[in-house]
Amino acid sequence: MLADTNEDKEAMHETVRVQHQLSRIRKSRKWSLNYVGIALDVHPSTVWRWENNPAYAGNIGELQMYARVLGYTLRVLVVADDGINESQTIIHEDFQGSDDVVSDESGVS
Repeated sequence: MLADTNEDKEAMHETVRVQHQLSRIRKSRKWSLNYVGIALDVHPSTVWRWENNPAYAGNIGELQMYARVLGYTLRVLVVADDGINESQTIIHEDFQGSDDVVSDESGVS
């Protein structure tokens, strides 16, 4: 029983770490929540929740789609530490050089 509790805590820690990395990568590229939302066909507040609320990050498929928009696989984000090298990122051609990039909307709830 104790092993299950420890595994649950570790899984939650990994989810929070992935959320932090998704947010950090998006912000480092100066991509807005709106921009990512358009790319994923979701509301910007949904993107915010994926980045900030573990309860909304429970669907691995959603996080995987988000990671792909950033040019990563979810597996890379799970095993990587906070020092992901942006030069190793593969950015999808659809998202390069977009004029739709605007300032961060971190106040969305």
